[in-house]
Amino acid sequence: MLVLALDTASAATAVAVGETGDGPGGVVEGAITVLAERSEAAGNRHVELLTPMIADALAAAGTKPGDLGLIVAGVGPGPFTGLRVGLVTAISLAQTLGIEAVGAGSLDAVAFAAPHRPWVEGFAVLGDARRREVYWARYADGRRATEPAVARPADIAGLPLHVTGAGALVHRESLPVGTEVDESAPYPSAPALLRLGTDPAWRLPLRPLYLRRPDATPPGRPKPVTPP
Repeated sequence: MLVLALDTASAATAVAVGETGDGPGGVVEGAITVLAERSEAAGNRHVELLTPMIADALAAAGTKPGDLGLIVAGVGPGPFTGLRVGLVTAISLAQTLGIEAVGAGSLDAVAFAAPHRPWVEGFAVLGDARRREVYWARYADGRRATEPAVARPADIAGLPLHVTGAGALVHRESLPVGTEVDESAPYPSAPALLRLGTDPAWRLPLRPLYLRRPDATPPGRPKPVTPP
């Protein structure tokens, strides 16, 4: 089965196409053969980048949308505007093709790119939540040990020695002395999403995980233009 994975929950837009089982070519990632991947860190350009990246990855994989059997989308946590770009795209494409779309944690997709040693000793993924805050979760023994949350780095009690993610890079100076920051893969990995979305133990409902309210609010009642 051909699978499309995408994530727009961070400053990066990431896309990958893979095949379950032993597919031709590509790089074997567990039970998934990664046929093509694209990623670009470009701030708020998710709308501009996502559709061309999907088309490019499908072409590089030698396939087309109608061949897909599953779509996996990162559900966050992430900012409201960027996150919904990926989810709306995944839902719309799945409905058009008549296939299933599932979710996977964006912090989990960062964790799966971490080196083996932190997975054994325990580590945390810190995503950049802006407003001097991070989205974060702890990982140990091959699993996520805490639910995703949002906080200031200094307010996270018992932060593990090893950390990774874009939030760790942005807030490096706020981390405890001696914290080891892995800089190798700070954004959600689309190949990791392929693995997460095809593993029932890691798969999530396709619902956005915002963790806080959007900045935009409905306008209040209009002020009267004439005295009462």
